[in-house]
Parts: sequence; structure tokens; C-alpha cells
Amino acid sequence: HRAAAYNELFPGHRFLGACFRPLGNDPDFLGRVWEQALCLETAVVAGMTVLCSVRVRNLDYHKKIYVRFSFDGWKSYEELEGSYVYGSYDGLTDKFSFTITAPSGDFPVGAKIEFAIRYEIPGNVF
Repeated sequence: HRAAAYNELFPGHRFLGACFRPLGNDPDFLGRVWEQALCLETAVVAGMTVLCSVRVRNLDYHKKIYVRFSFDGWKSYEELEGSYVYGSYDGLTDKFSFTITAPSGDFPVGAKIEFAIRYEIPGNVF
């Protein structure tokens, strides 16, 4: 019912809304990174795109992060590699970023983007 009302008021207009709070501003954020080896730092919604940053514990020079995401409740998914944010090393952690864009046209009102982040170093996966 809510989706129908939105479509009547704003035909053809779509936008995303965040249903969670990134932890980057929490007082214990770096503690979480240290404990978990990675943590979502920021998530900024812009139109139909989500721009995110992930902070990882610097456990090895050779590291990668991947984000696996789904638009249909994990019936299918896509995966992409995050990009290192140059100059982000603070002595203990590094930052990576990634961008997810919702599909155009067939992304109904009320649909969700779900994602999970994987951090890999030689011999270990988080």
C-alpha cells in the first residue's frame, strides 16, 4: 500500500534509504576493527547508489576486501573487489571503498540491497 501511494505521488522517481547505521563514528569503532579485523566505516546513499568504506586491521601487506551483494534476498548475488583508499593507513588500519548501484528499471519500491564484506590476507579470511 505504501509503495502504491509513493508511486502516485512521485511517478518515475526512485531513491534508496539506509536501514542501518555505519559504525565509523562510534567511540569503540577502532576496538571493533581490532577485534573483528574489519568493520563498515561509512555508507552514504546517493540516489540509487550506496558508497561505502571499510576499515581493516593491517594484518598483512597483501590484502583484499570483497563485497557480495544481493537485490533479491540472496536468491542471486554479485561480488566485487573493493579499492584501497590511498593514504588511509594510520599505523594500524587501512581503508577500502566500494560502490553498489541498484539496477535501473526493475528495482521495485520496498526492495532491499543486502551485502556482506569479506577480508582476505594470505592464509586467512574474515
